[in-house]
Amino acid sequence: MSSIKGRVVAVAGTGEFYKIGKDLQNSYWYGKGNVDVSQLVKGNEIEFQYGTDQTGKRAITAIISSTPSPASTAPAATTQYPAKQQYGGYKKPFVPFEKKPYGKSADEQEAIKAQAVGHMVSRSLMVFNGQLDVNNLAVLENLIEKLYDKYYAIVQKHIDAKKTS
Repeated sequence: MSSIKGRVVAVAGTGEFYKIGKDLQNSYWYGKGNVDVSQLVKGNEIEFQYGTDQTGKRAITAIISSTPSPASTAPAATTQYPAKQQYGGYKKPFVPFEKKPYGKSADEQEAIKAQAVGHMVSRSLMVFNGQLDVNNLAVLENLIEKLYDKYYAIVQKHIDAKKTS
């Protein structure tokens, strides 16, 4: 069994393992073995013996001496944190998504109506595929204007009917 002097530089979360050495880079992990480790606190200077357990890992077999390091005997410095800000630590208060009032603006309604009518006209022109002479632009232009005006009037009539009901 070997005897080592060192400082406890880290303790595993459950207290089952201790990292002992000069500093974090120059130290090893040791299991607690069958020893009372209640005196092992991070920062303590200790002298101990170790061996290997059944799995071949280092384990503390005896604690010869344990003294608190000068840094651990001094009262812990209290850290002053700024008071929590209003709003639970956030910079700004939570503002839920503000919905627009019901309905669209007049410009939005007009744009939607124009898109819908244009779609209706294009679908109608597909029906005439092969029946119209595409080289005669005057006929196509006249047909598009008549279809647009007719569909626009139908859409407007339905909108007006919804407003009165």
